[in-house]
Amino acid sequence: TLTMNGTQYRINSPAGQVTLDSGRLVAHVAGHVQTDALVGGFPTFKPGVNHLALGTGITKAVIVPNWRNP
Repeated sequence: TLTMNGTQYRINSPAGQVTLDSGRLVAHVAGHVQTDALVGGFPTFKPGVNHLALGTGITKAVIVPNWRNP
């Protein structure tokens, strides 16, 4: 479970690594789209301070900004 700003997201990853692309609403596991890798909605950051808590089995989170111009 990944908790962001008080909201919990359940992540399923048999391969050990999941990439969540919240902008495109796609989850990738080992380079392939996996529709059941995330239960519920996709996490998004809000402006300002965001709080992130890693649940059991999650050893790190890497955040890669994908900035888009309107």
